[in-house]
Amino acid sequence: MLEKNFLEKKDNSDLEAKRVIEYYFRPRLTHDLSQDMTENNQFDLDNFRASHNDWTPDENYYFSVPKKGEDKKFSGVEGLNVGWKIHLNSSPENVNTIFEYLKNNKYLFKYLAGGEPVDGKVFTLYIGDHSLTKKLSKEISVDLSTYLARPIDHTEIEFDRGVVGRFVGPKQNGFHQYGTCGFSLLNADMANNIYDKKEDNLDSEIRAFNILKNLYGERFFEIKD
Repeated sequence: MLEKNFLEKKDNSDLEAKRVIEYYFRPRLTHDLSQDMTENNQFDLDNFRASHNDWTPDENYYFSVPKKGEDKKFSGVEGLNVGWKIHLNSSPENVNTIFEYLKNNKYLFKYLAGGEPVDGKVFTLYIGDHSLTKKLSKEISVDLSTYLARPIDHTEIEFDRGVVGRFVGPKQNGFHQYGTCGFSLLNADMANNIYDKKEDNLDSEIRAFNILKNLYGERFFEIKD
């Protein structure tokens, strides 16, 4: 009886994960809201960084930590390395404006570090939980609509026009930092050349989704949208 109940519970959780993945995550990989946006004119990174040395403390990182009493833009799930992060793409001529906006609005972010402009990852913002990510994505999309460029990485989901992101799972639980539909997959699944077999990813996505949902609940995925 216990084994039967366990299997039924697993079957139910797998079905729910499949439903959420197919109706929430996967449709957002095509970035439909951003299709009319301009492309990123490619950066000459060496020249750009050389001309913005005053911007680049700590090897191109800029962390803006909110002070007590200020609007909170970071809800940390487990520090910076676990939780939702979003990426913003931009052409070089608009980077100053976006940088100042993020700085003035107390976002926790880095730029031109880790990801590359060729992947549409000019700015990386660390947010944390799902509900806050949705809320801030709308604000960013409205406020920066004329300065953002079209997102490129279609393994990340679109939160709003010009704003995409993914949930990064914990390394200590066997998660890779990347995935295929908006959240990290397990290392064991990523090791199977998963990027070359898109049609085979659903089982891997279900496994990862269930673990992340059990670990973080609505901080990973909030049912209402």
